[in-house]
Amino acid sequence: MVELLFEFVEKNIVVNALGEKDGKRYAPWLITVFVLILVMNLGFMVPGMNMSGTAVIGIPLLLALSTFVIYVVSGIRKFGVGGYLKNATMPPGVPGVVYILLIPIELIQVFVVRWASLAIRLLANMIGGHMIIVVLIGLTHALVIALSALTVISPLAAGLSLLVFAFKIFVAALQAFIFTILSAVYIQMAIAEDH
Repeated sequence: MVELLFEFVEKNIVVNALGEKDGKRYAPWLITVFVLILVMNLGFMVPGMNMSGTAVIGIPLLLALSTFVIYVVSGIRKFGVGGYLKNATMPPGVPGVVYILLIPIELIQVFVVRWASLAIRLLANMIGGHMIIVVLIGLTHALVIALSALTVISPLAAGLSLLVFAFKIFVAALQAFIFTILSAVYIQMAIAEDH
């Protein structure tokens, strides 16, 4: 099972985004990120935990900043500091005057937006799913305790919370995939010859 998971990440994310040569160099990091996020996302299924490990800012932020360091260092190793900054902020074919506006935007995008969006996307999706389940379970509880005509629809609310729980399992895997593929794309953009 673990081998299938590793193979899935390597073939569908690493090789597709980075190619065979560069993929082998970054595969250990990307496979580790995928498996760690998947396991942490599925933590809400463990009785007593109730929440994913990635629903707290620490883990998503640590993984996003680690990915940031990896893609910046990889770009600097390949092109040097000046070459990396030029490659990351000055796409070819743009008129020179536009660079006055484009360079600051690209700098913010490369050095702030990428890692922040990785962390916030993972955190928000995991918190959002948790909050929906809590609301539906609370609704079920309130309907049962109310002992009114609405009590008859409490099984519907309970069933809906189970459906959302199942959907959250899908979202947990999807978020691991998205974080990993975006990390691979960011690394690829840092080491690619053309932007």
